[in-house]
Amino acid sequence: LDFLPIEQERYITVKSSTVSLCHLSQSAKLQKQFNQLKIPFLIHLFDSPGHCDFSQEVLTSFSLCDGCLLLIDLVEGISSQTVQIIEQLRVLNLQVVLVLNKLDRLIDELLLSPIEGFYKIL
Repeated sequence: LDFLPIEQERYITVKSSTVSLCHLSQSAKLQKQFNQLKIPFLIHLFDSPGHCDFSQEVLTSFSLCDGCLLLIDLVEGISSQTVQIIEQLRVLNLQVVLVLNKLDRLIDELLLSPIEGFYKIL
């Protein structure tokens, strides 16, 4: 979702952006319930910056959401910005799915063994 030149150049999100996805349910239970119709689900994904310089972008995005995928960069770890975001999510009572991101970098770049990677995550 990073479409601005600076975002593509630096591999970071500077400006919040969104994409909408439509999913047709394949659930047999739902199909039986609704006379064999496939039920569409509309999902809006918002990509907002994680850097503290762009915290207002993140807070604005929360007002548009029913839930959140919270990505944690396992190499960088949990920052003060992440703690602030978690607190705001709690205050807003948004549902959160935790996503552990960049696990491969623990092995490929930091050359950690699996057990060292495990302790780094903790």
